Amino acid sequence: MTMPLPPESDVLEELSILKKYFKSVHDELRNGQVVDITGFDRRITAVCLAIQKLAPDMQKQCLPELTDFIQQLDNYGEDLRRLKGIPNSDADKS
Repeated sequence: MTMPLPPESDVLEELSILKKYFKSVHDELRNGQVVDITGFDRRITAVCLAIQKLAPDMQKQCLPELTDFIQQLDNYGEDLRRLKGIPNSDADKS
């Protein structure tokens, strides 16, 4: 079940909240703590759907924050692979 879409005016704020939350979760992971991000995917889906429904000029305003958030998610994935001893997917491509 997807979360309700945030109102247009709240999309950037919700994205910022998600980034801050995910940074704290990532910091916990790096400190060796077990983290539970259950339901996080629903929040991300809701924000992405809301961005898709925005007017193009509003979508452009979201792009820097969204790009930064995607980089955070990629870094988290790399750390998870490293912790599990799985080779980096970029290294496999060469």
